[in-house]
Amino acid sequence: MPGQITIGGKAEGPTGQIDIGPSTMTGSSVVGAVETLELVSGDNAVPVPKGTTAAVVVFTADYEGGEVKLRTSLNPGDAGLPLTAQGYAVLPLAAGTTSLILHSSGSTSPVGVTFI
Repeated sequence: MPGQITIGGKAEGPTGQIDIGPSTMTGSSVVGAVETLELVSGDNAVPVPKGTTAAVVVFTADYEGGEVKLRTSLNPGDAGLPLTAQGYAVLPLAAGTTSLILHSSGSTSPVGVTFI
């Protein structure tokens, strides 16, 4: 069975509560690839398995490292999207993406990447 990820939650504010989702992304094929990386300073290319529709980048609870920015093989010259080192990022990937490029400002603790 292809992998899937479901995201849901709620936001509360002065005017009340808004429910978010649940929203589910389901892969188009069985990928099941998980990478654990020690990022080095600079660009770290992570190959994206064929058939991947999304990636989840997970920072370890004891993450110690520099700022991490994300680009893909489809926008290698871009400045990159800054990722927060607390928690995770879910990234739907456009067709034709062959690699994630994680740019780190320093060497880091392990970072996990799961492909769906």
